This record gives sequence, C-alpha cells and structure tokens, in this order.
Amino acid sequence: MGRLSKQAKAYFMACGKKGGAQRKKRLSATQRSHIAKLAARKRWGLTTSTQEQIQSIRLESPSWSNPVYLEEILLGGSLHEWQTLCRLISEHPFGEVANALETVVISTHIYGATNLWGSLLKGLRGTHE
Repeated sequence: MGRLSKQAKAYFMACGKKGGAQRKKRLSATQRSHIAKLAARKRWGLTTSTQEQIQSIRLESPSWSNPVYLEEILLGGSLHEWQTLCRLISEHPFGEVANALETVVISTHIYGATNLWGSLLKGLRGTHE
C-alpha cells in the first residue's frame, strides 16, 4: 500500500478521534486509568510474569482463570499464592482472572477470604458502594 494523501490522513484521523471519544464515554474512570497504566507499562517495557503456576489438587492443568483453581487458592493457598493472585487482578481488574475470582466470591463462602477478596476486587474496579 502506498502513501496516503493528506485528505485521506485527515479523514482517518477524524474517524479515530471520533471513535476514541465514543470509547471514552463508554469506559469508567477506573477502566481508563487501568488502560493507561497498561499502555505505560508496555511502552516502557515493564512486564511481569503471569506464568507462575501452583500445583492443583483437583485439576490436571491449573489455570489462574479457572474458578475451581482460584477456590483452591483461597481455601489453602500460601501467602505467596495470594500475593500472585493479588498482582494478577491488580494488573487486570476487568480481566479473566478477576472475572473468575468474582465467580468464586459470589458462589462460595470461605470464612474471611470471600469478603476480603470481594472488597479488594470492588476497590480495584472502582465499584465500592
């Protein structure tokens, strides 16, 4: 594809600004802030490993986005596992792991743990009541 004309560039820039403004209206301040933090981390090459896996009792291949695995972590996980979970949901409060954690918090009652993690998730998402 060749170079774009000035008119084409102006048209595409106007479309991009319009779409960006519409997306901004759809997203909450917390979501926009989270997206900006992820973009900054990516821009500056700051990455964290999300591949740390702890062995599961019930699953052959555990996954942080699996509610069964997260229930195991909440029931019998160590401080290190809880720190890893906290980091994962802090980095992506609207991501797969956070959604799986929300499922666990809503569907089970683990004394002390479900209230704690539910409150933390609400705070990260900016949905405190």
